[in-house]
Amino acid sequence: MNEVHIHLLTNHLPIILPACGISILVAGVILKSEVIKRVGFTVLIGGGLATIPAFISGEGAEDIAEKIVGINETSIEEHEEQAKVFSILSYILGATGLLGIIISLKKLSINKFYSQAVIILGILVMYFAYKTGNSGGKIRHIEILSGSKTMETII
Repeated sequence: MNEVHIHLLTNHLPIILPACGISILVAGVILKSEVIKRVGFTVLIGGGLATIPAFISGEGAEDIAEKIVGINETSIEEHEEQAKVFSILSYILGATGLLGIIISLKKLSINKFYSQAVIILGILVMYFAYKTGNSGGKIRHIEILSGSKTMETII
């Protein structure tokens, strides 16, 4: 198993976990449940932590992918730039999850508004998750490129 395998195995978690965490957090806000909100915050922490192996393995995956015939180096560089921004935002979102648990447990007055602010931040982070995932997919999955020809367009 090399860094490409590790990257492919881990790169979906930093996208999926925050999406789940935000959804759980929304449910917690709607249901006014501190327990559900804490679960959402915990999932956001997991998303931040899951970003670490995906990001670290990316450099080694890049070195291997650049040697594959037909791989566009520009796509790799675009993905790398997107991943840098997304990683930082993902770490921040994970940290806000940890802070959210502390705020919830200590029953601080900011708790009511904090969850809503984290949801807004989470939606912003998910936008960058989409951009990063999409740019990564373009490296090898030509079918997601706009204007790519399919059998139907050829026939």
